[in-house]
Amino acid sequence: MTSGGWLRGLSPFLLGVAMGIVALVAAGLLLYGGPGFLPALVVVLATQLASAALGVGYGARPRGSDPVEVLRRQWLLVLVAVTLAVVFSMAWEWFAGFGAPALSQGLGLALLAALPLFGAGSVVGALSRFPQSGGSAVRDGPAAILGAAAGVLLTGLVFFPMLGSSAALLLLALMVASTGALLQGRSLEGVVWTQPLPGRDGAGAPDPEYLQAWVGGRSERSRFVLAEGGRIRGVLTPEGGPFLSVDRALVRGIEGWTGAKGGRALFLGVGRLPLALHLRSRGRREEGGARVAGLHVMDGSPDLLAAVEELAHRVGTEASVRSGKAAPVGEQEGLILRPVPVEEALAGSSEHLPPASFDLVVLDTLALASSPGAFRLPSGALQRLLSTLRPHGVLILGPLQDGGASGPFLDRAREMARHVPRASLYVAGRVSREEAEERPARWDEPWRQSVPEPGSRPAFMVLGGGRATGWPDRVEGYLRVVLDVGKAAVETEA
Repeated sequence: MTSGGWLRGLSPFLLGVAMGIVALVAAGLLLYGGPGFLPALVVVLATQLASAALGVGYGARPRGSDPVEVLRRQWLLVLVAVTLAVVFSMAWEWFAGFGAPALSQGLGLALLAALPLFGAGSVVGALSRFPQSGGSAVRDGPAAILGAAAGVLLTGLVFFPMLGSSAALLLLALMVASTGALLQGRSLEGVVWTQPLPGRDGAGAPDPEYLQAWVGGRSERSRFVLAEGGRIRGVLTPEGGPFLSVDRALVRGIEGWTGAKGGRALFLGVGRLPLALHLRSRGRREEGGARVAGLHVMDGSPDLLAAVEELAHRVGTEASVRSGKAAPVGEQEGLILRPVPVEEALAGSSEHLPPASFDLVVLDTLALASSPGAFRLPSGALQRLLSTLRPHGVLILGPLQDGGASGPFLDRAREMARHVPRASLYVAGRVSREEAEERPARWDEPWRQSVPEPGSRPAFMVLGGGRATGWPDRVEGYLRVVLDVGKAAVETEA
């Protein structure tokens, strides 16, 4: 079990311990010998159990707000309730039970029994509905009940003989509950869950099958996810920037690209959309004209491209979905989305890949394969991709996988490098933690398919003519591998 897993299981257990102390102290203060013992016992226990049940139902109610914030409010309710119980128990001991009138007993029942257990139940209820719970209703509930049993035993056999004061015992319960709240916060730092996106400007909400918001316990882990058919196709930050390491490296590396001013870019597949959005925003900032003006994105699903269009609007970039197969040379402005399957674009028709038309071509390998390790470029596709480049143009292929079940990628990279004057293979050290672990439970398998498998290394290739691939030797954790292919003009300088 990971550290986050045992911390999450320990938190409801400590919550149960605290509530067990509270329950036993409440019984010890409010119950006393005499004819009223049994009726009082029935009232107290029924109130405690009913309060806990109502709390579970309250905490489990669906809410549209941030689940982490909801859970924090439930924990705050517990801490406030136990604090009130501490204050009341001190007053009870100081004033000898206020003479035990019905009003003081009723107030004690509310503050000592009902409110703390209601708050504890709301925490367990909130955990049962918490995204990526993976059956937390089964895991967290028993942990809390076992904790309550342990709290009763420890209070009766250890804490009460040692402390001998109801107020001291409740202060101990407050400390235990506070520890549970702190551990809960730590256990949620790496949790990620899906959250429906509201409609924009009166429009309907986007289809969650194609565009989702993934929210993290830490704000820097939040992102937008483009999906299709249960597969993850692209991942962006809420600002439209790169989230995956390959996209961060491409955005960084493209800064040193010497492509022609006012050039055109073609993206086959939506996976590298962060790079397209970066080029678009940089083009707007360039003085005297955009370095890359025309951005064309092709993919086969109109619904997925509609999600891309919606996402572009949300991050402040205008985009338009246009029908048709070709990307005419005259189209130089804007982010243009075309519903053309990548396989069809690579099939050989010049209307999809007009010769000498682009300064930058980016192939999202996940548009052709289920995972980076399964990627194989169709026969003749590399020559067709290179033919659509203008002189000194650049072709980027990614994400790729070196090692793992697919074996070393270096031999295939050398074979591709024979077709261009210059080529660079960039290989990272390992899959980063956020790419390997942090995803919602229902997206566990799709997320693993979208990134290189454990034991392999992420990679991407940059191919082109002249000095067009003059990227740095190291970019965002990726190191350039020199491809010694003789006559193919090995790239040896940064």
